[in-house]
Amino acid sequence: MPEPFQPEDLRSLLRPLAAGEDELPAVQAYRTYYGLDPSERHPEARTRLGSFEAGAYRIATQVWLPPRP
Repeated sequence: MPEPFQPEDLRSLLRPLAAGEDELPAVQAYRTYYGLDPSERHPEARTRLGSFEAGAYRIATQVWLPPRP
């Protein structure tokens, strides 16, 4: 079983979703811990984890994109 995931470790690293930056090791740890890593079943899918502002809130979100939408 993966080591417990610490949300605080990732929260401070989240960038705007639209930035489309390279994936950080903490993002991979998050996906592995929660079983959200599509690389095994869908290696062609692109994924991003980031955040956006909604009023006074900062919302964490992730996007999974197929090779041909």
